[in-house]
Amino acid sequence: MSASPPFLDPLSVIKIFSQTKNATALHVGEEAHIQFANEAMLRIWGKDEAVIGKSLEDALPELKGQPFIEMFAKVWREGLTISGSDTPAMLKIDGKEQIFYFDFEYRAILDDIGKTICILHTATDVTDRFLKQKAIERATEGAELLKKEEELNENLSHENHTLAAALDELKASNEELYLTKESLESLNQKLDMMVKERTEQIYFLNQELKASNEEISAANKELAASNEELSSINKKMAKLIEELEKGERKFRQLIQQAPVAINVFKGRDLIIESANIKMLEIWNKTTEVEGKNFTVALPEIADQPFIEILHAVLDTGIPYHGKESKAIIIKDGVAEERYFNFIYQPIIDEEEKVGSILQVVTEVTEQVNSRKEISEVNTRLNIAIDAGSLGSTEVDLETGTMVYNEEFSRMFGKKPGEDFVYADMFEAMLPEYRDRIKELVAIAKQDNSIYHAEYQIRWPDGSLHWISAHGRARYDSKGKPIKMVGILSEVTEVKADEQRKNDFIGMVSHELKTPLTSMTAYVQILQHNAQKRQDSFAATALEKAHNQLKKMTGMINSFLNVSRLESGKIHIEKQDFDLCSLIEEMRTEFKVTANRHEIIFEKNQPVVVNADQNKIGHVVTNFISNAVKYSPVNTLITISCQVEGNSAVVSVSDQGKGIKEEDTAKLFERYYRVNDQPSTISGFGIGLYLCAEIIERHNGRIWVDSELNKGSTFHFSLPLNP
Repeated sequence: MSASPPFLDPLSVIKIFSQTKNATALHVGEEAHIQFANEAMLRIWGKDEAVIGKSLEDALPELKGQPFIEMFAKVWREGLTISGSDTPAMLKIDGKEQIFYFDFEYRAILDDIGKTICILHTATDVTDRFLKQKAIERATEGAELLKKEEELNENLSHENHTLAAALDELKASNEELYLTKESLESLNQKLDMMVKERTEQIYFLNQELKASNEEISAANKELAASNEELSSINKKMAKLIEELEKGERKFRQLIQQAPVAINVFKGRDLIIESANIKMLEIWNKTTEVEGKNFTVALPEIADQPFIEILHAVLDTGIPYHGKESKAIIIKDGVAEERYFNFIYQPIIDEEEKVGSILQVVTEVTEQVNSRKEISEVNTRLNIAIDAGSLGSTEVDLETGTMVYNEEFSRMFGKKPGEDFVYADMFEAMLPEYRDRIKELVAIAKQDNSIYHAEYQIRWPDGSLHWISAHGRARYDSKGKPIKMVGILSEVTEVKADEQRKNDFIGMVSHELKTPLTSMTAYVQILQHNAQKRQDSFAATALEKAHNQLKKMTGMINSFLNVSRLESGKIHIEKQDFDLCSLIEEMRTEFKVTANRHEIIFEKNQPVVVNADQNKIGHVVTNFISNAVKYSPVNTLITISCQVEGNSAVVSVSDQGKGIKEEDTAKLFERYYRVNDQPSTISGFGIGLYLCAEIIERHNGRIWVDSELNKGSTFHFSLPLNP
């Protein structure tokens, strides 16, 4: 099968129209402004392209007082077609007014709702044809006159025969006619004159008839040429019709393959004329429904409002748009409640009546059901928010206006109904929290992530309160953040409880540290004496006691660090140092204490960072210590330090049993420990929490990658010097 020829673009079509011999123009508006006129039309008007864009009256002033301008206005207003044949028109050509005769048509071109968008003006100059037709009519009249003269001559001949008989009689009765001889001679002279005149008239008529015959012959030749041109046009029209048929077939194929459901109903009986695949899928039918009445094909539709709507569209010619309309469709014998967006578009036939309706349908059942589910979820969420005394807000990032519930307003010490905007929230924060909160919000907007922060605010009455906030941005279709949604809770009492607990832990840890220090000193003295006495049992026991004292001292130090951290007493003292050198120092220390593991440091070029060297050393030590603690003996521990973008990234990998996915997200929370750890591994879930806090205070990031039975890799990143 040969490929379909490419369709012409609109500019090419206009160029073709401009080259056709038939005079064609497009007019817009009631004053018939000239939108387009080809060369044939401009020749008829005796104008050039300067008339394009002018009204017909401005372009051809001589038409004023003639009926054509009013015809255009009527066609535009009423959307009809006016045509005429052999119509005279006075036009000014080369400054001279002349009468021409035209066959013409003014046709209104309508849009989908029946409104006139332009007038197609076609005209044919038939002046020559008209004048020739008049000449033919005059020649025909001359022929008829000639025929009458011939009849007169026959009558005259008959009279002559009768006269000859009368002369014979006169000769026979010469004497009787003698008296009338003179009158007969006079009559004969008059008769001769009449014959002569008639003969001359017949000669002139013959000359005119000959000239008319020559004109008719020339007209016939022109008519033959016109017939040949018409035959050529007919061939072109046949080719165009063939292309249109191909285009129609292609259009039908496109409809069948369209991603939306399409169908055409014909007549008031709503006969299914053409339903595409998508429509048949919605109906759960096959092509057997085509040619059937809608209610016969889908009986369940009869008691639903769609038949009445379709009849209204047929009666009024007004399209109908349905949005999320419910319809009951039977599928496999079961009635299903489904929702659709649809259009019933009237189709105007040649008689300017609505003969068919185009139906375009999109199923939105999933969207409607999802919205209902979202509404139910929102209802449950609102119940949970009210039950939990949570404040909720939605901030317009462009205007700074907020929508919030009463609990949110109460958390900031506002009275019911009192105005509250986004800037007021930051104004209520204590100054030391504002920049950090703004930074967290900016990161959440950029990364499409949830931010969590705790900060203190000051109420209008001067009292201080703690707020715990979670928020996330909402984005438009272009990915631009437009709103920030937040959930807040007041944690003032929780913070007070934590402070009391931290104070207690700090006090207890501090009180325990002094006796532990003394005990450590005594144990070391006893251990030294046992070694001098070569008491191996005492030396071993004292070594174990010393190790336990170190563990206890480490735990107490951890509790003290947590207490200092949460009370704000831990200070970050930044300085420039080589991170790789620090890691190598830590690795060297662990080679002595963790000699049952192989620790490899993949060295890189020096990486200089600006950070607290002791605090970062603590993080590296914790990572290596955990790798030793949670991986089997004689396994490999790998450390790396690399530059990635604007950050230095440190990673410590082990070959342990790995961490479950549900635990990885909580590893850096305070006091969190994985449940399935061996009982021989002690800890309080403080180490990684302290690491996370230290890295956060350096504006870095900490995370873990782990796979069960294959091991874990802990990472942290620090920003490089600018």
